[in-house]
Amino acid sequence: MTLEEKMAKLKEIQKEQARKYGEKNTVKLANDLNKLEYYSTGILGMDLMLGGFGIVSGRLTSISGTESSCKTTTALTTIATAMKKDKDLLCYYYDAENALSTEYAENLGVDLSRLVVDTTQVAEEGLTKLRDSIASGLY
Repeated sequence: MTLEEKMAKLKEIQKEQARKYGEKNTVKLANDLNKLEYYSTGILGMDLMLGGFGIVSGRLTSISGTESSCKTTTALTTIATAMKKDKDLLCYYYDAENALSTEYAENLGVDLSRLVVDTTQVAEEGLTKLRDSIASGLY
C-alpha cells in the first residue's frame, strides 16, 4: 500500500471514529496535534521533574502531599505565573480545607479578581462543581 493509499484509509478511519466517538476523539497525525502550553510552577526543580516546562495549561492538576509541604505555595505561584502570561486567564482553585489566605495569594502575585475559589467541604460535590466548571470552557 502506498503512502497516498494509507492516508486515504486514515481519513476513512477518522470519519468513522468521529461518527462513533465525536470529532475530538479521533486518531490524528502528530503534526495535527495542538501544541501544549505550559505554566511554570516557579520552582525550577519541580518544573524539571514535570518535563522541564511546568504544568500543562487547560488540564486539571492536583497537588498532594503532607502538611506544610508547599502545596498551596506551589499552586498559587503557578496560578500567578499563568495569570502574568495570559491576561485573560481565569483560574479555579479548589480549597478543600477552606484555608486560603487571600493576602498570601496576592503577595505571590495572584490577581484575586481572576481567581475562582471553591470551598465546598464535601469532596464529591466539589469535584462535581469542578467538572461542571471545566466543561463550561471558562478555564
